[in-house]
Amino acid sequence: MRDTTRPRARVELRGRVAHWIYPTVLRGRPALWQIVVCTLSLLGVVTGRRRHRLGLARIRFERGRPVSPFAGWHAWHHGLGLACMAFVLTWIFSGWLSLDDGLLFSSARPGDIGPAAMSGAPEWRIDAGELRDITPHARK
Repeated sequence: MRDTTRPRARVELRGRVAHWIYPTVLRGRPALWQIVVCTLSLLGVVTGRRRHRLGLARIRFERGRPVSPFAGWHAWHHGLGLACMAFVLTWIFSGWLSLDDGLLFSSARPGDIGPAAMSGAPEWRIDAGELRDITPHARK
């Protein structure tokens, strides 16, 4: 809060509100929810990667050791943020892929061989005459 300007505080407030609200109305529409979560996750990965680069750029070296330009708790925050960034980015990216349903790395069409032929499933062709031959006990 010490170095925050009023416009920056407004932007950060919007980010906090969007991050923590779990809108039930939006969750009732799965397709829209998936678009929103995937878009925000992608933005999170891109923004997190940029922030990671910024954090690395601020490090200076003294006597061969990396040193944060900050002091006290800010230095701890800077160091822990850099240390945890790989985990956080991997977590956000894996969450994004879990909602993707395999669309990112697919061509959206199965090709010449259908999914049933690839899995070895038999084709089921039953006509009405065969259905009448089924005993009443088996229909239950």
